[in-house]
Amino acid sequence: CPVGAAIRVCRAAESAGIGIAGSVFRVTGEPLTAARAAVIEGHGCRVITTYSMTECGLLGIGCPTGAHADSVHLLADKMALVGRPDPEEHARNRLWLTTLHPSVPRVMLNVESGDTAVPEAEPCGCGIERAGFETRLGRFRSYEKLTSEGMHLLAADVLDLLEDFLPGRFGGTVTDYQLVEDYPDGLPRISLYVRPEVGSLDEGALLGAVKTYLSERAAPQAMMGTIWSQGDTLRVVRAAPLATPAAKIQPLHVIPRGEHR
Repeated sequence: CPVGAAIRVCRAAESAGIGIAGSVFRVTGEPLTAARAAVIEGHGCRVITTYSMTECGLLGIGCPTGAHADSVHLLADKMALVGRPDPEEHARNRLWLTTLHPSVPRVMLNVESGDTAVPEAEPCGCGIERAGFETRLGRFRSYEKLTSEGMHLLAADVLDLLEDFLPGRFGGTVTDYQLVEDYPDGLPRISLYVRPEVGSLDEGALLGAVKTYLSERAAPQAMMGTIWSQGDTLRVVRAAPLATPAAKIQPLHVIPRGEHR
């Protein structure tokens, strides 16, 4: 299931008094960050991630002993990978993929996946590595950006803001906050969705905390916070985060132009 669905199952089981310790979740579709993995493991469960694409299916099998929560072994008989340094996020590589096997439903030649990952060089010793799949990657992120008012916020900053900074200040967990971008009347608007279950909040303090977070990052993020303030771009919505048609809850949800909420 998607990562967000696994977390919702854990929370629902806890609310119902149902013990699910020992369960194993195989997750995909969303970044499995350390914070999200910790929520699932906190209920006594294991979580194993996979890396896949709709166009070509499974590309990476979760490593049980990897350095990161989302460490996977690349299926190198199926897909060749070229990692190109990401100019915006040090130590990460942007992933370019080429299909190798006729079983893959789409032929790809150096296709930019839109993802970044960190190579893991140290041997892990697991059975997947011993079977010959030695290339291992972790800390997958999308470098698709939140773009508004001519500025952008990197995916890594979005995750840090929503999964660590805001829950640490105002309570809730890693799936209780979401940034939603839409364009009512053609103008950009950023909505910070917060689940009602988080409890009563001072919305002014919440918006102020977001602006403080941005001001303490690099100069471009600080400028974004200033522009959002001047344009009254950011608002708070007390509602459950929005899901995609595939029932995924992404940290950033973009509503197409011409549609808005």
